Amino acid sequence: MHYNLVPSCGWLFEYFMWTSSGYSGHRRWIQLITLHERNENPIFSDAFQDELIEGYGSLFMGWLLFHIGSIGSHGRRQLFYITFTNHYFGLSRQGIDILASYGYGVTLDMFDKMYKTTELKSIYNIKYTYMYIYVHLYIHVVSV
Repeated sequence: MHYNLVPSCGWLFEYFMWTSSGYSGHRRWIQLITLHERNENPIFSDAFQDELIEGYGSLFMGWLLFHIGSIGSHGRRQLFYITFTNHYFGLSRQGIDILASYGYGVTLDMFDKMYKTTELKSIYNIKYTYMYIYVHLYIHVVSV
């Protein structure tokens, strides 16, 4: 049965809770569905929604990023961010290569290219931000 019980997260979150939330998450989801059917409310209360988002929000985001990355070539940036996070937390290059062979990240050459591009964009954005702040502060000081 399809509901729109968690409007703040939408249908995709509900699909995640039905299919991929793990044993305890699925059990809690069924309990909340049962309580919902007894009360006959169109959506979960704010307390139930907050409980679900707090408990399963980060798992849902990881699941979502992985599945968006699996859709096609335009979803590679999500897989790059997953690989980047793994690299940040200490995953070796060999580990990145192994995960990429199973489809859980980008390959090493793609990671290196995207990492350099992202690093250059970050440097450019920082320089632009400093210049923007400097010019606006200068205009403000001159006008006062």
